[in-house]
Amino acid sequence: WETVKQEMVEVKKLDPAVADKIGVLIQKKGLLDLVEELEKSDLSQNKNVTKGLSDIRLLLEYCELYNCVDHVSFDLSLARGLDYYTGVIFEAVLHPDESDENVGSVAGGGRYDNLVGMFAPKGRSIPCVGVSI
Repeated sequence: WETVKQEMVEVKKLDPAVADKIGVLIQKKGLLDLVEELEKSDLSQNKNVTKGLSDIRLLLEYCELYNCVDHVSFDLSLARGLDYYTGVIFEAVLHPDESDENVGSVAGGGRYDNLVGMFAPKGRSIPCVGVSI
């Protein structure tokens, strides 16, 4: 985290206090409880945050319906190429025999509605989700 914070402050010229707030946020993991916590925070004043939390809520509600929510975590430290992802991003981590030890990331991806549209006639928006294994 210290290396990332240093880049945020020195290269990106972010206020150190803001970087510290980000540092607290990226340590959070949870499920709907975390979504609700964030919805009640000052972050929810941002329309992009509100939209993102709505998407995460919907995903977690589907996970509950399909009885797979105990295999999912909403992890604020996860980041991907922010230049083209337009929605939920994900990562699959293999945990052998349900222990805390993990093999690591075996898949990842997310939603990127604008990327394919850049190559389409007239810049059309084409909804896409991609994954790499």
